[in-house]
Parts: sequence; C-alpha cells; structure tokens
Amino acid sequence: VVLFDTLLDRYSRDEIRVVVAHELAHVRHRDVPRGVLYAAMVAPAAAFAVQRLSWLLSPARGAPAALPALGLAAAVIAAPTGLIGNRLSRAVERRADAFSVELSDAPEAFVSFERTIALQNVADLDPPRWVTRLLATHPSTAERIGAALAYPKQGRREPALNQHQSSSSSSVS
Repeated sequence: VVLFDTLLDRYSRDEIRVVVAHELAHVRHRDVPRGVLYAAMVAPAAAFAVQRLSWLLSPARGAPAALPALGLAAAVIAAPTGLIGNRLSRAVERRADAFSVELSDAPEAFVSFERTIALQNVADLDPPRWVTRLLATHPSTAERIGAALAYPKQGRREPALNQHQSSSSSSVS
C-alpha cells in the first residue's frame, strides 16, 4: 500500500484511515493477484475469439484489407469482456468499501473522503445508472456514500482503528 503526499496533506487522519483500510481490503482479499489471473485467462481467449471472428468477417486473412474486419471483431469481443470486467471490479470495490467502513467504524470519514475526492476530480457524483454499468470500474460516488450511510449506527463497537479514543466518543451526529 502506497500513500501519496497529497493524501497525507489534504485529508484528516480518519479519512486516511478509511483509505488505508480500503486498500488493506484489497490486500486481504488478494484482489491484485486475482485480477492478474482473470486477465491472464480472459486475454488469450478474447484474442482467439477476435481472430476467429475476423476470419469469418473477411476472407482476406493477413492482408491489409482484413484490418476493418479485425477492428470490428475486436470491438465486438471487447464490449462484453469489458462489461464483465467492470462489473467484477465494481463488486471488488464494494467489498473493499464495506471492509473499510467496518474496520475503521468511521462511515462519516468515508463519506467525507468520497465527497472531497469526487469534487477534487470534478467527478459526476451520481451518473446515470447505464453509464456506471457500461463504463465504470468503481461504484458511483452516490452509491458508495449511500452504502456507508447505511452502515449500522446502533451497537457500534469501539472503533477498531481508533483504539486511543474513549468509548463515549463513538457516537456520531
């Protein structure tokens, strides 16, 4: 896990904790090795499918005249492959978000971070659902904030990452 100076300079300790907890979720769930394995399995299959489809679309195999067919085949295969990959990525990010809020017990810090980073990046906080489903690797900011706000407010334990605080400071307004 790498923390950049901009994160350390611009965000509160609680916001940094939720970011670190989110990244630790990726480590704990082995998301990077799983993503590499997914790509290693999908890429050759997709390349093979592109080749076969381009051969069906153009009899000029290996000739410059076959390039349009190759481009069309690549687009046809990449579309569903990308949709599936993005959907899996959003699920991984949702899991990391939930882990982050649970571990830090600081949904308000998660919400604050998400709002701030979205404004800094001039992101659309709540794009149309179809845009997220087609193009996004992460849930929308509105969805992420909604999930954090839905975190149970009653029966909270002592914050896991804030052991130095007293239990009387665990209520949130």
